[in-house]
Amino acid sequence: MSLNLNDQEQRDFEQLTLDLAGVTRQKDRVTSYSCNRDIEHPGTYVFDEVWPSEQALTDHLATEHFKAWWRWVEPHLDGSLAIGVSATESFHPYA
Repeated sequence: MSLNLNDQEQRDFEQLTLDLAGVTRQKDRVTSYSCNRDIEHPGTYVFDEVWPSEQALTDHLATEHFKAWWRWVEPHLDGSLAIGVSATESFHPYA
């Protein structure tokens, strides 16, 4: 996700995202959830999430905590949002 942020907005985004991660880990059925800043591309963040099912992710996207975060983020997007989804079985063919 690439965002167009000034210094204060970057701090705000990172705090909002920390808050979202805490609530997500507490309330949603997430297996793993992280957000990392790309040090070579300012304003670019990569989320790495593992959900037990597509339904769990869909449920998360419908929560008020996610929607509130997204309302703040969406106007700051710089370009389109790239999302990749892979089934866990893709990484563990013998599991």
